[in-house]
Amino acid sequence: MSNLKSIKDLNLSKFIEVTPILIKELAAAATRGFNQERIHLGSTVYKITEYSIKNEFIGTNVALGYAILSTAITYSLGNALNMKLNLTKVDEALLLTHGKLIKELENEKACNLYKAINASETHLGTYKGRIPDVKDLSRCADFSLYEILKISAYDDEIADEVVGGFKRTIEAYKVLTKLYLGSRTSVLAVIPEVQKMLLSKYTDTLVLKTWGYPTAEALKVIAHHLSELRTDTDIEGIDTYLRFKGVNPGTTSDIISCAIGLLEVSSHAGTHY
Repeated sequence: MSNLKSIKDLNLSKFIEVTPILIKELAAAATRGFNQERIHLGSTVYKITEYSIKNEFIGTNVALGYAILSTAITYSLGNALNMKLNLTKVDEALLLTHGKLIKELENEKACNLYKAINASETHLGTYKGRIPDVKDLSRCADFSLYEILKISAYDDEIADEVVGGFKRTIEAYKVLTKLYLGSRTSVLAVIPEVQKMLLSKYTDTLVLKTWGYPTAEALKVIAHHLSELRTDTDIEGIDTYLRFKGVNPGTTSDIISCAIGLLEVSSHAGTHY
């Protein structure tokens, strides 16, 4: 629903600072899912965005895509708990509860999500399509959240994840689990392999909308080529390209972060849930 201009100055401390509001709002989303209440995805994302922008140590949005995707996932997992589904098979639980998620999105208006996105970024030009531009708050009540995400999904990975059943997130979770259990090392050590896999198969939305189609597709081709080589330097090759171009595949990072969350849930399902 918009084109983006990257003007952020991000560092690790800003991501750490946003943690309290994420924990609070995602726990509330899971509780609503368990209690079979409305998802309130738009208002949840708006609260997280507003907190990030107003926080003196952050001053900008740092978790928009992650907030959208993780809210949908945690709500679904809360619903799965209500249904007494086996969360050691968290991927199956997400698929079984996805119909409920879609119904919730169909019953929610798009205005709060529009407000969150409008507050979080600097946008270039005016989006022209079947849905209102992100700055056009006068018509957002005419569309359900599902309609907005469904139409946006053709070139937005986060939207496609939410309405399409978390395909990339589940795929990343499975690869992450296989590598993590096989290596008996830290999760951090296997993240680069998961990133490489995703970048080689999917066009990163943040790269696409911020740096343009040629750069986004070049990154995909390079990641695929290096994956085919399967050398010890392939990951360094991707990293070198990203740093040289000043490119941040942030949407892929959002998906991987949610996949790590699924790994944590499935790993502890038998003890803490």
